[in-house]
Amino acid sequence: MAERTTAECLEEFTRNEVVASRVFSAADIAADPIYAEREDIVTVDDADLGPVRMQAVIPHFRQNPGQVWRTGPALGQDNHLVYSKWLGLGEQELADLEKNGVV
Repeated sequence: MAERTTAECLEEFTRNEVVASRVFSAADIAADPIYAEREDIVTVDDADLGPVRMQAVIPHFRQNPGQVWRTGPALGQDNHLVYSKWLGLGEQELADLEKNGVV
């Protein structure tokens, strides 16, 4: 296979009824019309970077499609959510942790 082009290899696979595809790079995926048609790449605004193209939620479920709603959070951005809502710390406990440099 190393002596053949990708197109030649795929042609040979097709001729022999082998299901095959080339391996896509990130650049290939971003430029591919099928990925675009399936909306597998979405653009999300980032506070520091501006618009960022990134992978959508895959697989796409009809009744629960999911969505990408942000890029990765800034360091500490979700502290209040995690410590208060998920771990049940009170406002004073969280304030004490922040004051003491724990979070």
